[in-house]
Amino acid sequence: MEAQFSTGMWAMTLRSSLPVITSINFDFKPLRSSLFPGVSSSIKTHDGFGDAHAASASAVLAAVRTGLSKYNTKKVALTGHSLGGAIAIIATAHLSVQIPGVQLRTITYGSPRVGNQAFVDFVNARSVMNRINNKDDLVPILPGRGLKFAQTEGEIHIVNSNAWVSCPGQDNTNSQCTIGYVGNIFEGDRNDHKGPYDGITLGNSGCT
Repeated sequence: MEAQFSTGMWAMTLRSSLPVITSINFDFKPLRSSLFPGVSSSIKTHDGFGDAHAASASAVLAAVRTGLSKYNTKKVALTGHSLGGAIAIIATAHLSVQIPGVQLRTITYGSPRVGNQAFVDFVNARSVMNRINNKDDLVPILPGRGLKFAQTEGEIHIVNSNAWVSCPGQDNTNSQCTIGYVGNIFEGDRNDHKGPYDGITLGNSGCT
């Protein structure tokens, strides 16, 4: 976890690796009432991602409050890769509840689907969202839509030509977007999960 200041905005980067996601049990769990007071129990995340967020939630919230006060700003950017991206998305919801008036910007790289449709709608309404996916990365299509998981909006897909293609909405099925490229896990390439993203490789060989 890193925090740094950029012009007019305080930035939080959440770093973590994601084990082989195909071996995870895909169970939903409501957001913890202790972290998300007043939020409907119908808003749910993958239980493992929720647990991972909860492990650092208090420390992140304290760090963000300190950064906002120190730099006299109300803007926070959250970013993360893989599991770090999943945690950043849940942290977006958490900060929106705990810090009224905060202005959030969330950018993830190779993030899996994190929660149900109610959760995705909740997060999309509270932050400017973008998720950047690289070529045939299979992680962004997991857990599957058939299991009632949904993706946040604002996908930008790096296609084979290395062009960055905007894919408006949630789980855009256009042939140039991730779902169009990776119809199932057997069509994916785990090596694409690391990038490169604009020339930068993230994670390591065990990240997916």
